[in-house]
Order: sequence, then structure tokens, then C-alpha cells
Amino acid sequence: MCVETWRKYQQCGHKIRMSKYTCNDALGRARNADNTLTRTKFLPDRPSKQSPPPKPCATRTAISPYAEYCPDCEKARKARPAHVPQSPSAGSTQSQGQQSSGSQSTRAVDRVRSSLLFLEQQRKTSG
Repeated sequence: MCVETWRKYQQCGHKIRMSKYTCNDALGRARNADNTLTRTKFLPDRPSKQSPPPKPCATRTAISPYAEYCPDCEKARKARPAHVPQSPSAGSTQSQGQQSSGSQSTRAVDRVRSSLLFLEQQRKTSG
């Protein structure tokens, strides 16, 4: 049985295909065939002239969860301004230092939230 590996990003919900292990049945070999080489193969080597096309086979999907954003969403988040400050009103006397600590606390809250979501997801899959 072939196995297809995917990464699932918990923050954005996107999945990215990582790899596919093709089993012996799909490659046209005996089920108990050993996957070791019969002779030393020095790389780069010429490709074999006759490589049979993979046969259709039942495929299992393995998903590994990641508690972060996918690379595309992470780039989009970094490209976006983190916080657009509003024009201060006449009665507002908030200093610049207080504004920057507010954005840091927002990031900390986001990290804690993502960690808790990841732990909850792990608990559901293991139980």
C-alpha cells in the first residue's frame, strides 16, 4: 500500500503534499521484495532505460500537523502591516512605548492560542 505524506498547518488550515512512498505492488515487484540495492550505485548515475510506470494502488494518507501558518500565509502576514495606529484623539495621551508593548502582548496571546489549539488537536488525534 502506498503512503502519501501531507503537512497540515493548524493556523490557516492549508495542506501541502510532502512526498509519496510507492509500494512494491505499484512498482510491479513481489510483495516481499527487499528494497536494498543489489550493487553499489554511484550518483549521479544514468537513469534506467526501462522503468515501469506505477500501477494503480490503494493509497493511505499520513498527515503531520504543524501549529503554525503555511509558508504562503506567513509571507502574506509579514507583508501586511502588523498594526495600523489610529490618529490620536485630543484626549488620548498614550506614549509610543505603550503602543509597542501592546502589539507584543497581542503576539504573545496569538502564540498561546496557537499552542493551545495544537495541544487540543493532538489530544483529539491520540485519544
